[in-house]
Amino acid sequence: MKRMVKQGNTSSSCDADEEADLQSQLDCLEKCLRNKLPFFEEYLANKPQVASEDRLVILEAVETVARNEPLPDVERLIVSIISVGLSEMPVSIPNLEGDFRNETNVLSRVVLCYGFIARMSPKSDVAEVLEFDILPKMSAFFRSEDPTVRASVCVSLGLMARTVKDAGLTFPFKEELLGELVTLIKDRPTDSSSPSLCQRALDTCTILSRAKPFLRRQQLHLVWLIVEDVLTLPWLAPNGDSLQEVYSANARSLSALLRAMLRLDFTPDTLLELLKPLQALGLSVIDVKRIRAMAMITALLEGYWMEAESMQVQGSFPLGQLLASLVPRCFDPEPVIRGKAAHCIRVLLDHWLRTGGFEFGRNKLEDLIRCIERSRSVPDTCAALLQIVGKCFPRQEKERLIEGLRQGLKDNQTSSAQGSCTLLCSILEAHPTELTGLLPQVLHAFLGLRDAEERVRESAKEGVLQLFRLDSVTVVNSLINYSSADSTVQQQKWCVKLWGAILAISRGLWPLSELMALASTGQAVAARAVVDFLSENSLEALNTHFVELFAGLLPLLGPESPALDAGLSVRSTAVDALKAVLSQAQLSDVLQHMDRDRVWELLREPGREPEGIFLLTRALLRFDAPGMPAVVTSLCERYSSMGESQKICVVDFFSALLQHPHLTDHIWSPGVMERLLAICGESLEDIDSLAVRGLQTLPKKEIHRYATKQLEQMTGALSMSEEQGKPVILRAISGLGTSLQFCENGTVKKLIPKVYHQAKVCIEKADPEIRRATVVLLGALVKRAVGNEVLKKQCHGSLARLLLHLEDSNPAVSQACQRTLQQCAPALNRTAFTSLIEEHFGRVPLELPSFIKEVTAVLQQTFPGAMGVYRDVVLRYQKSRDPELRASAAVFIGALLEKMEKGFFNLIPRMRLNKGLSRLLKDQDSRVKKKAAEAMVRFLQA
Repeated sequence: MKRMVKQGNTSSSCDADEEADLQSQLDCLEKCLRNKLPFFEEYLANKPQVASEDRLVILEAVETVARNEPLPDVERLIVSIISVGLSEMPVSIPNLEGDFRNETNVLSRVVLCYGFIARMSPKSDVAEVLEFDILPKMSAFFRSEDPTVRASVCVSLGLMARTVKDAGLTFPFKEELLGELVTLIKDRPTDSSSPSLCQRALDTCTILSRAKPFLRRQQLHLVWLIVEDVLTLPWLAPNGDSLQEVYSANARSLSALLRAMLRLDFTPDTLLELLKPLQALGLSVIDVKRIRAMAMITALLEGYWMEAESMQVQGSFPLGQLLASLVPRCFDPEPVIRGKAAHCIRVLLDHWLRTGGFEFGRNKLEDLIRCIERSRSVPDTCAALLQIVGKCFPRQEKERLIEGLRQGLKDNQTSSAQGSCTLLCSILEAHPTELTGLLPQVLHAFLGLRDAEERVRESAKEGVLQLFRLDSVTVVNSLINYSSADSTVQQQKWCVKLWGAILAISRGLWPLSELMALASTGQAVAARAVVDFLSENSLEALNTHFVELFAGLLPLLGPESPALDAGLSVRSTAVDALKAVLSQAQLSDVLQHMDRDRVWELLREPGREPEGIFLLTRALLRFDAPGMPAVVTSLCERYSSMGESQKICVVDFFSALLQHPHLTDHIWSPGVMERLLAICGESLEDIDSLAVRGLQTLPKKEIHRYATKQLEQMTGALSMSEEQGKPVILRAISGLGTSLQFCENGTVKKLIPKVYHQAKVCIEKADPEIRRATVVLLGALVKRAVGNEVLKKQCHGSLARLLLHLEDSNPAVSQACQRTLQQCAPALNRTAFTSLIEEHFGRVPLELPSFIKEVTAVLQQTFPGAMGVYRDVVLRYQKSRDPELRASAAVFIGALLEKMEKGFFNLIPRMRLNKGLSRLLKDQDSRVKKKAAEAMVRFLQA
């Protein structure tokens, strides 16, 4: 406890926080008495009934103090003060009236005397007496090892609290004292022969709680602690004695404390707060604790109404929340608890009907209550409760009830959680229009029961299905967004069953399509639910949707990691589902071909999926399976969101399509090729290599046709606004970059100049994403054009732009340039150039000026005839919008002037160089001006 002495206190010479001997305590009390005895004379004058002997002892002491003489017998004076005080007490104090006279209980008498000093002091002086003269001395007594002393502390504090309350004053150090009392409440009784210290501390807490100030937060916290210690009292003491009587006495004291709290703050919120610790104890797996909690809840609710009647106020209360807290106990396996819960409901409804004006017969109510008390059947109990809710509850209370029942779903008793779940569903079914707004919260609560016992999980599944019937769209969307990546095997298997049940009752393509889309992302739960449903159910209602079913199942045939459980394995069951779909589509020829070639076994066997997919594709095309173009379109649309395994399967399928002899005559082949070309840029190496192998089987004229189409689209997009044209440009750049890898040499000579012309425009776009994509395209141009004299301009023009954009204002573009230069450097077949790239790019950060100077020298030595291309590109960049690129151009010009022979400049119009450098010297950016000045110096020296 905090030291209960305020600054400036000079009346106490004893430090009560230190353990003191008996004489020290007596000395402290004597000093206190000398100051307060004058008050006692006035007190006794108004109390003629006080025994003459005790009166005489106190009056003699008053005269002694008045003469400023030492008190002759302090201990005798203490006994008289206590005797006078006890004779004035309105209630008896068991086991203390006689014990305090015991010769060995001197400290106990000292503590009691402090209480009676406060009791006998004038009301005007009580607060000061407590704050400065009494309470600072009480700390040491709380820690006494003598239980009689600690019991006396409780009695003494009770006397002080009554005095303060009667005087209408504020009790000092109330919060600290409540904390000290809690430690006494935790003191377990060792026998049943006398009232426990716990009971005395409880009684004192009750009295102290009634005094000002009302510390709502602290006192509610106190109730939590008391409930945990009192209601969890064991049946037997360490010596084997029964503690039932002790518990009953403590329970009565706790009930009185709760009533005191209600009186101080008579509101529904206070009632709910006081119920919380009792409700928490009601969740215990130990029967006796739940019984005690229900008994105390009953007493508290009855006390609430008694207080309402005594205070003559309307006792409003949140019926829905209160009933929700009682419902789980109505399904409790223990009959006594069910009976108490039913009684509490009777109490609630009795007062609700008395004030609410609802027409509901008393006899009918009693019948329903008796049904709840006696029934062991969840449906029967739910039916009774449902009738009560339907007749008695307005909409707002129904909403509160549902909110509270969500908490009941987590009850530790399986029957209680199951009953709460069933009642929730019944209420939503009976009142759908009123309660649809609560559906998302209830659904979330049901989904949270994945780890519950089997019966509860089954009830939760039925609950989700009931919600699906009310609002299918919300339920399906919520389940799709419901992440199960970190779920346990049990949770995942429950979700599989849940999805299967939803598909079974919907019998429509919509939820199946949504689930297939989820399955294609790699979620094993969704995939297993799909394949189970399609392999185990009749598909007559779905026979017109072969395309959607086939496109949804095909990605699930890909390679599979070992499942945690056989019930979650997908591929083998997906094969069965695919067979069912083909059968329902009446593709008998395909099925016969698959059986003959043992395709089903290949699809099931790990590592042989590509072979099986190839044979499956060949059979579908050979016998003209319906809707194959639509299958390709569907797979292309969903490809980007697929998981790695699913992507591998789709690429295998596309590759198989490309190998079909008549594929190129089909109108949908460009879609397959476009997707494979895009896949070649995948970051996943396995998928990239698969796509490349597939394209190698395609006729070169098809790739040229595709590249030409992409060029046309890019040309059109460049004339649009950047916002409109950006998606088209990015798609075209990707397709062109990949198709350049597969074009034959004759086609490349015609294609590269056109691609280069468009790339020059794109690399100067303001959008950094377009510039970054163009960097990769420029790298492809360098690789295919190098060594071809006809394409010298395109090769070195692309290389010059890559070097300039090493200093791009966007870091992502700069990094892309470094990667691309590293990738295309070997294609130049110049060891000096490759070594220079590796050396400088290994430094962080890149020192651009020195790198440009060295690379210019290497280029001049290895490609002397191409330097005019570099000159023209660099001079073009003097007008760039990016100051970083203008500075880079200045560095490059300086490097060119420094490294080239003077004869070279006879071919360069000096006007252009002079004009370009002059422009850069006047640039607003200081860095650009600095680099231009350095270049001008070299130019003048040339």
